[in-house]
Amino acid sequence: MSNKKNSKITLKEKLTYYPSAFWVIILAVFIDLMGGYMLAPFFGYFVYTQFSISFTDIGFMFTMFSIGGIFGGLFGGAIADKVGRKPVIIFGLVSSALSSLFMPFLAEIKWFYVLAALSGLLGSVGGPARGALMTDILPPEKRTEGFGIFRIAFNVSAFVGPILGGFIFTATGTYLLLFIFDAVTSIITAIIVFIKIPETKPEAKPKVEGEITQTQNRQSSFKQTMQGYFQVFGDGIFMFYILVLALMSLVCMQLNSTLSVFLLNEYNFPAAWFGYLISLNALIVVIFQALITRLIRKYPPFIMIGLGTLLYSIGFGMYGFVSEVWMFFIAMVIITIGECLVAPHQMSLIGLFSPEDKRGRYMAIGSFSWIVPNLFGVVAAGYVMDTFDSRVLWYIIFGIGLMAVFGFLLLHKLTKKRFGQISYQQEGEKTPPIDYGSASENFAEEVLEITSTSEEPPEVKIKS
Repeated sequence: MSNKKNSKITLKEKLTYYPSAFWVIILAVFIDLMGGYMLAPFFGYFVYTQFSISFTDIGFMFTMFSIGGIFGGLFGGAIADKVGRKPVIIFGLVSSALSSLFMPFLAEIKWFYVLAALSGLLGSVGGPARGALMTDILPPEKRTEGFGIFRIAFNVSAFVGPILGGFIFTATGTYLLLFIFDAVTSIITAIIVFIKIPETKPEAKPKVEGEITQTQNRQSSFKQTMQGYFQVFGDGIFMFYILVLALMSLVCMQLNSTLSVFLLNEYNFPAAWFGYLISLNALIVVIFQALITRLIRKYPPFIMIGLGTLLYSIGFGMYGFVSEVWMFFIAMVIITIGECLVAPHQMSLIGLFSPEDKRGRYMAIGSFSWIVPNLFGVVAAGYVMDTFDSRVLWYIIFGIGLMAVFGFLLLHKLTKKRFGQISYQQEGEKTPPIDYGSASENFAEEVLEITSTSEEPPEVKIKS
């Protein structure tokens, strides 16, 4: 398709460019996240006022969430590959709703810690399945832009949700309705998934005649399914990618943890102004994410992620040097542009690395890139701020970001060598690589080829 023709694409053509199931997923995610973001800005304050605990104890609570999330993600990824995406997603949504309903009625902090760990465990079960479902539905050349659209829905929720949550809390003076709305939106999302979204779990073809297929082997034990993680951990380049992503997560996670405390303590930055700062982040993503995703799709993914991480590092590092309010907002603009470069590729690359019959498990390990840093990142950052000049934190964050940048550049080199030596074979004869017209599309096809578990690509069956 020529550039001229692309410039005249109608809205209807844009909508039909993606499968209808994709738009249903986007709607479902938007509804679920809307409820979550109505509660999220007030959650820490609710715990602080409800139990009169220290900030260290609040940090420990988030650690409990993360510990539960690790095991929940592992379990959910394996089950998603064994029984399918839909039931796992629905289970995670219903579990999340129930935990939200119980939380405001707990009177003792010890039971809140227990529920936090259980909520992290059950609530994270559906995450790998959701990522695998989107990867199943979208062909390789549409995944980067598809995950970019997902980021737009995510940020619209992040922009609108806190405003609605603040309005509800101001009108009622209670947190209870926020927990109820969070639960209701999760149930609505579960209903949408059950009714409108097809099952997409791929089924691999046998390599040779008479071999047992995945369909025939559905009765395999859960233990055998869990053993599939050995293949994920054995994928050295993928695990290095997750390690580098974890370094990047240590940088960007400061946005929703230490940054507000730093600005308040150092510059008496009003909470309302910090809300504007976060809203600016969400608004820029909503307006520019689709455009940026389209502009960068022809460039190597790891180079774009590296560039985005560099902008992360510069933006967060600025908070250690600047003291004017307007510069705080400039730094946020730089951070957000970095986010727009990173986010679409971050998830789509996990999907491209994974064999189709193990996508759930690859997505589960992919979630470690942010769950593991959350185990110690907030506590470590707090220790630095309490022990040293608080600006030192941002110097450290800048250095960690640069380490991640070099990691992504190395990944670009490693994957270029790995994927560039693929031999395309058809009926026993070598044929030259197919020119798909863009670097990202060629990259996607190469990754899928090398990570396939059989000589023929696995068959994907859409079930109603």
